[in-house]
Amino acid sequence: MIGRKKLFTLLVFAIVTVLLVAACGGGKAKPTPTPTPTPKPTPTPTPKPTPTPKPKPEKGGKIEGAWHGTYEGMKGKGKWAWVIQKKDGGYVGHLTTTGTYSGQNLPIAVTVSGNKIKIGWVAGHVTFEGTISGDKMSGTWEFQGGVDKGKWSGERGEVDITPKPGEGSSASPTTPSSGAGTDFASINESPVVQGCEEVDKLIKPVLKEVFGDAKLKSSSVVQGAAMGVTVPGGKGCGMTYVVKRSFTAKDLSAISEKITKQGYTSMMNSSEGDEFTSVWIKGMPISSVISLNAKKGDTEVEIIWISKPSQ
Repeated sequence: MIGRKKLFTLLVFAIVTVLLVAACGGGKAKPTPTPTPTPKPTPTPTPKPTPTPKPKPEKGGKIEGAWHGTYEGMKGKGKWAWVIQKKDGGYVGHLTTTGTYSGQNLPIAVTVSGNKIKIGWVAGHVTFEGTISGDKMSGTWEFQGGVDKGKWSGERGEVDITPKPGEGSSASPTTPSSGAGTDFASINESPVVQGCEEVDKLIKPVLKEVFGDAKLKSSSVVQGAAMGVTVPGGKGCGMTYVVKRSFTAKDLSAISEKITKQGYTSMMNSSEGDEFTSVWIKGMPISSVISLNAKKGDTEVEIIWISKPSQ
């Protein structure tokens, strides 16, 4: 038999063992929980700004300066050259042409819109229209009323016929003088200078019919052109007539009607303020040109005539 003392010792040992097992979880170790990692926030990408599209450069580019090229129409062809300048927020220029329609240093009006260009020859009512592409230009041209029309093209640069704006224009070799106070009865008619008889025979009867009478005040041989239109190999005359009454706007139309009956084609009849101007041409290529200048209320009429001598 186990003694009481030994039994008591075994009982105490058993109790201690039970307590130790209970304290340790029944002999089975509890797992240490793994900490859940805090998720890092996904960064929101910063959107890239959409680049503003750059405006495309205008095709026309710079138009100031010298240009030259060729033209051709139903009745002939030739060369042209113009110089364009900026002025008062717009453009102006001068034009020189050779060939069928010859002119020197003619004033032109210039209109530009994008790559579109329009050139107006002020004196002759000829219009060039077209497009600009870098250092090239091209388009169509036409005389007022469809007298002739065709194509033109050219490029930037100077040539031997490039106009020289600083040297003045040959559009009008002489300027009409004022004769508003001239007493018609007191005028002694001047003899016709040699070589100008033909134009006097054409113009004087017209002026007499329109104004009642006309006297030749002076005549001279001139060089250059009639309103810028030249006639290769032609001769020129400047004639100043004094008419019986003052010039009015209606007289310009009446004179033009009578000159066209002599085989001429009217290129321009215009008035600017009190200034009146007309241009007529004859033949294709041009064999004769007449220009008229007068002022409202004036009694003097200025005529410039350029004609190729008869063969």
